[in-house]
Amino acid sequence: MATPLRFDMVLPNGEPLRWNTPGARWGGTVEAVTAAIADKSKTMSNQNKVSAALVQQSVTDILAAYATIKQKLPFLINLTDDERAHLPHIGDKSGEVLTQTLNFVAQFPEALPATFNIPEFQKDGALFNPLETVAMASAQNDQIIQDTRLALRSDLLLAILDVYAFAKANNRNGAYDVYVNSMKGHFANPPR
Repeated sequence: MATPLRFDMVLPNGEPLRWNTPGARWGGTVEAVTAAIADKSKTMSNQNKVSAALVQQSVTDILAAYATIKQKLPFLINLTDDERAHLPHIGDKSGEVLTQTLNFVAQFPEALPATFNIPEFQKDGALFNPLETVAMASAQNDQIIQDTRLALRSDLLLAILDVYAFAKANNRNGAYDVYVNSMKGHFANPPR
């Protein structure tokens, strides 16, 4: 037989019955409320895409490795946003055009004016493939680092939302007001 709800009762989970308890309604039953609370807890995020630790020594070692990379590539430069947008350059698939041009310059240097710096062009041409190899490896590492960072931030946001929801739902006698009120400002406009 179903147990009717009373306005001053304590539910089987130890919580007092409140007006906003999931499943509570006029003429409702304890069993309906218990089922609604169980359904609501199932909506909790179980996402955990990243589960790892990064100790300080590893961070130190990684930063030292980056410092070594910068030391091995002392010619790296920073471009402005405008330069990135407007600097003319060969594309990713222009290796064959570069090779043909380097071969032409090597075979027919007399075809070029004296103002054309052949040694500098050959030096830049020789740098192209090794730097492309390093850049592709760096881009792949950067992509997996950025993907992992995004997944970690997602895990954290969903966990924070769960904690906030639980704190609001279980805020008896205002015990969690400081946390709930500080979080209200962050979640005033929920994500779409």
